[in-house]
Amino acid sequence: MPLFDKEDIYLRSLFAHHSQDGGCALLFAGAQKEKELRGVEGPYHLLYVGCLLKSITPPKSTLFNCLPSFNTTLEEEESNNNNKKNVDNKNSGLGKYADLKLHKDKLVQINKCINDNPDETFSNLEKMENVVSEKPNNTLLTYSKFSSPLTTATNNNNNEMNFQINENETKEVIKKKITMAVQNNCREEFGLLTSLNTQEELQNNLPYFMFKANICLYSSVCKRQFNYCLNTQLTHKSFAKCLEEKEQAKCMNLYSDVEFE
Repeated sequence: MPLFDKEDIYLRSLFAHHSQDGGCALLFAGAQKEKELRGVEGPYHLLYVGCLLKSITPPKSTLFNCLPSFNTTLEEEESNNNNKKNVDNKNSGLGKYADLKLHKDKLVQINKCINDNPDETFSNLEKMENVVSEKPNNTLLTYSKFSSPLTTATNNNNNEMNFQINENETKEVIKKKITMAVQNNCREEFGLLTSLNTQEELQNNLPYFMFKANICLYSSVCKRQFNYCLNTQLTHKSFAKCLEEKEQAKCMNLYSDVEFE
């Protein structure tokens, strides 16, 4: 089964590595710390690889269906809360993954899935590595177009409208720009959020679809800020960090509490 297109792979990797909802960010940190302390890769690395594979593998593939879910269930949350007093989180900072005993079954399952699907595992990880090694402005072409200062749309009065939002604008103006940005640029991304029917689809896809919709909206209404990161950063990691910096976050805060249809 073919992997996602380049742009989607890049975004899925961003999501997996840098979004708490992605479930892989803490595991990535744990895998790095584990290797630093032990000098070898261990269980955190296997959990991280499994989580990453789950993020970048198409849902209908054998490997995807074999791998366990990495979204926290209510049962896991209760189990983690009950074991909290017995787990030393002081040095790990790994939250729900701090107690590896709770994830023994996941470790066994990941190992089995990788061994059962070695070709698909290697192919998917290699493709992702090739994609994320490219510059963000060579990969995120759709969102580069949305963030271009030249990209505008015609409103109901047939006037050209730039979606960039600014601090001196009212909430009503900001809401209008956001609504138009969704209608003109991000209809597909937001449409994915309503396309999920089963509990399994929601669990596997909703966090990423929300992340993707947010990236689309941000690139459309925070053009200046998104464009800055897109064209000044050379790596996957630095691009993600740039989006989280104060100046970029300030623009997102302008619409974080705005309700729109």
